[in-house]
Amino acid sequence: MPNRFSQPIVFLVIGLAIVGLGATLITDPLQIVKMLFFAAIGVAVILFLYKWLIAPRMGRTDSAYQRAAKQSKKRYKEKKQTIRQTRSKPSHLKVVKSKDQLLRSKALKRKKEHNFKVIEGKKGKKKNRALF
Repeated sequence: MPNRFSQPIVFLVIGLAIVGLGATLITDPLQIVKMLFFAAIGVAVILFLYKWLIAPRMGRTDSAYQRAAKQSKKRYKEKKQTIRQTRSKPSHLKVVKSKDQLLRSKALKRKKEHNFKVIEGKKGKKKNRALF
């Protein structure tokens, strides 16, 4: 039922806009250029204000994660470098290992250190119950 009523109104508004645009194009073509120019300026101002005021506030939660990930990568690289430095020059002599030793060494090689870091949250902060 609402669709029957709104459809002719939408067509009427679009038709009047086309007639107005055509009349303006015939009488004053420079007016259309001015209108498009000011519309573009308005959109640019709104986007600038959004990026300058709103976007930095929304991205703060992600910045803590990025900082922790960067710190974790740095720490993991440092550990790898110290392990490489502590290893001595390999000997030309080889030790024959038993099956148990081989299985244990494979298990140790598979074990990987995970790069997790605890990021402090807002657990201690009381919630504003008026917003719920």
